[in-house]
Amino acid sequence: MSAMQRNKGRAGEQEVARLIRDHLGLDITRAWQRQAARKSNSDLDGLPGWAVEVKWAKTWRSEWWEQAQDQGIMENATPALVYRLDQKGVGLPPILKWRVIVPLAAICSEDVDPDHTAEITLAAWMQIIRERIDARDTAAELASRAAPPPVPRHSRRLRQVPKTTPNAA
Repeated sequence: MSAMQRNKGRAGEQEVARLIRDHLGLDITRAWQRQAARKSNSDLDGLPGWAVEVKWAKTWRSEWWEQAQDQGIMENATPALVYRLDQKGVGLPPILKWRVIVPLAAICSEDVDPDHTAEITLAAWMQIIRERIDARDTAAELASRAAPPPVPRHSRRLRQVPKTTPNAA
């Protein structure tokens, strides 16, 4: 891989991380240090439940999705391929230049073929992320508001434990 390709890849990861940070307020960072240490294969950190692969190139390559799927399996997360092709979306704002491929099951509650995918805009994918975060936060909030379980009758009285003093020698 040439230095120009590495720089383009890094610039793509930084741009996607910035767009997500700006629109969702999440602390998204490039995972290059964890990648170098072989602790992660995902390109971005800060999106729980997602394994994100970012690509920016002249032409589409089918192996990108295979790479994203492998990352999802290794990280036990939903794969997301965020990509941008040169010469596509010229003159559009950055958020409209990026496309995202996810498993159809990530956006559809119906029973779907696990091999089916959906291609959506980056803005649409960020809406899915926001909804998942809202649902997780709502569930956590409801759980914290729930009344504590009733204390069994037999354990309401505390038994007095006699104080012991160490034996003096």
